[in-house]
Amino acid sequence: MDTGRYVSVIEAAEILGVHRHTVKNLLKRGQLKGEVVGNTWIVDRAELEEFAKTYTPKVGRPRTIRRRRSNALPDSVLAQIEAQSDWDNKVGS
Repeated sequence: MDTGRYVSVIEAAEILGVHRHTVKNLLKRGQLKGEVVGNTWIVDRAELEEFAKTYTPKVGRPRTIRRRRSNALPDSVLAQIEAQSDWDNKVGS
């Protein structure tokens, strides 16, 4: 096997400008063609270069909309506190 013809996942990640996990995910999904030798993925350099021409990496994780948490107490809790303080005032008098 010609060692210059194939690249490792780490080398492929450097060429594509992504993390090695991204390359492994592309291989597992079949978007990038490669072979498993033992427990290591190898990618044909020519196929990687063709893939790199059309691949645009996504930056970061997708944004999720988060609801802001209010520091205010719910009305039901406020009503319980008021009732308790009214009771304490009646009993304490």
